[in-house]
Amino acid sequence: MADFPFGARYFTTRERLSELMRGIASLANDSGSQLDQPLPLTRDPADDDQAFLFVACGEVNSGKSAFLNGLLGAREICPVSDLPQPKQPIRHFRYGASRWDEAQGENLELCERPIGALKNFELIDTPGIVNNSESHSTEFIQALSQSDLIFCVLPVSNPWSPATWNFLLQLAPEFHPKVALVIQQIDQREPADIAVMEGHLLDLASKKLDFLPPIFSVSAHEACAGHPASYRLLHGHIDRHLKALESRQQQLRQWISLAGDALDQIEDQVEGLAGQLREQDRFLQEIEEEINEMRESFIQRLPHHLIDVAETFESQGRWVSKQLHRKLGAFLSLVRVFTGDRTASTTEKVFIERIQAAVEEVADRDSAEVVRNCEEHWHQLETRTKESMGIELTSHTPIEESLRASRDHFISRLRQAAELGINNLKVRHLLEKEIRTRNMALKSFTTMCLLFTLAAAICGILEIPWAPWILLGIAGLFATGGTLAAWVTRRNIVRDFKEHLLDTCGAFAQTMEGDFEKALQVVFRDYADALGDVRNHFAREKMSVEPRQRAWQKCFLTLKAIEQDL
Repeated sequence: MADFPFGARYFTTRERLSELMRGIASLANDSGSQLDQPLPLTRDPADDDQAFLFVACGEVNSGKSAFLNGLLGAREICPVSDLPQPKQPIRHFRYGASRWDEAQGENLELCERPIGALKNFELIDTPGIVNNSESHSTEFIQALSQSDLIFCVLPVSNPWSPATWNFLLQLAPEFHPKVALVIQQIDQREPADIAVMEGHLLDLASKKLDFLPPIFSVSAHEACAGHPASYRLLHGHIDRHLKALESRQQQLRQWISLAGDALDQIEDQVEGLAGQLREQDRFLQEIEEEINEMRESFIQRLPHHLIDVAETFESQGRWVSKQLHRKLGAFLSLVRVFTGDRTASTTEKVFIERIQAAVEEVADRDSAEVVRNCEEHWHQLETRTKESMGIELTSHTPIEESLRASRDHFISRLRQAAELGINNLKVRHLLEKEIRTRNMALKSFTTMCLLFTLAAAICGILEIPWAPWILLGIAGLFATGGTLAAWVTRRNIVRDFKEHLLDTCGAFAQTMEGDFEKALQVVFRDYADALGDVRNHFAREKMSVEPRQRAWQKCFLTLKAIEQDL
C-alpha cells in the first residue's frame, strides 16, 4: 500500500483482495478444482497494471514536472529544467526495476523508475500548451482519456495565460470531472497574494468555463524538501476523487464476484471430496461390522465345540484312569516303593498331552474354517474397495501369510490354555497325596514282611525249633495284608481320580470357552489389522480435506469482510 494520504482505502482493499486471490488460487490447486477463468491479482498487485494515472498539463515552464515530483515527494521522478522545452514528448512515468527511458514513437516516451510510489501512481508529464493544435496530439488525447485526474498547472507568475484557458475551453465534457487547477511555485509569493490570486481564478473560471474545477495552491520546492503542507488540501481532493471513481469500485466488485465464483467452485469440489470421505467412512464401518458378524458367528458356535471338548476330556479321563489302574498294580507299586514313584507326574503329563492333542485337532479344524472365511471375505473386498475408494486392497504382509500366522497362534494359544486348564484342576496334587499315603502303607507292610522273614532265617540258622515257621507265617500275613492294601487303595485311588476328572470336566470346558473366544478375537483382530493400509489412506484423505475446509471458510469470511468494507 502506498504511503500517501490518498488512495489508501482502494489499495488496502486491492491488496486484501490480492492476498485473498492468491489464497483461493492455492486452495484451488490443492483441492484439484478447475476454475472457469484465471483469477486476477494473484501476482504483485502492481503487475496487474491497476495504478492510478495522473496527467499534468500546462504552459511551458509552468512547473508541471516539479509539481508531479512534489505530488509523490520524490525529486528524482520527472527531470526539471529551467529552459523552455516546447518540443518535449509526452513522458509516461511508471515503476521499473531500473531506471530506463525509451521512445514509443515521435510524441511519447516511456520512462521507468525504481520508485515504490510509481507502483500505485503513474504520472504523465505533457509538453507545454501553446495556442495551436500541435500540442493536442493523438498521444496527448489518449493520455487524457486514460487518466484518473488531470492537473492543469498554472505558474504563479501568470496563472491567467490565454493558452491554458483556451485549452480548458476545448476540453471535452467527459474530462471535466477529472480537472483540477493547480497554482505552482507559491513559495515565491506572499500568502495574501495567493489568496487574491485564487479568488480571481475562481471568478475567471466561473465566467469562462462550463464547469467549475477546484483550485489548489502548492509549492513543489517545499514538498520535495520534505515539507508537503501546501499539498494537504490537494491530497484530500485526490483521496475523495479516487474513492468516488465508479470504474475502480466496479472493478473491485467484479474481482469480488470472481473470487466468490471461484469459492463456489472450490466449495463444490471440497464438498464432493468430503462426501466421498463420508461414503468411504460408511464403507469402512460396513467392513468392520462384517468382520464383527463373522467373529460373532464363530463365537455362537462355541457351545457345540464345548460339547466336543467335554466329551474329549471325559473319554481321555477314562482312558488315563485305566492307565493309572495298570500302573498301580501290586508288583509295580512294590518296585516303585524302592525305586521312587513318579506315577502322578507321568499320569498328568500323559493326560495333558492327550488333551492338548484333542484340543489342537478341534482348534485346527476351527481355525481352518476361520481362515477360509477370511480369505473369501478378503477377495470380495478387493473389488469392493476398488469401487468404493478407488485404491487397490493391499497389506504389508500377504493376507495368506498373515492368516497362516494367526492360525498358528490360535492353535498354540489353545494348546497352552489346555495345559494351564489341567494344571488348574490340580490333578497331580491330588494324585500325589493319595499315592504318597498308599506308598507309606505298602512300605510299612513290606518292611515288616522283610523283617520277619529275616528273623525266620536267623532262627533257622540257629536251629531254633518251630520259630522260623512261626516268623515266616507272620511275614506271610504282612505280605497278604500288603497285597490287600495295594488292591483296595488302587481301587480307591483310581475311583477318586476318575470321579475328580469327571467332576471337573464342565469346569475345564468353561475355561476353554473363554480361551476359545479370546483366541478367535485375536484372529479377527489380526485380520482387521490387515486393512491398515486402507484405514491409513482414509485418514490421510480426511486430514487433507479438513484443512481445505478450514481454508475455504477463512477465504469466505475474508471475502465477506471485504464486501462489507467496500
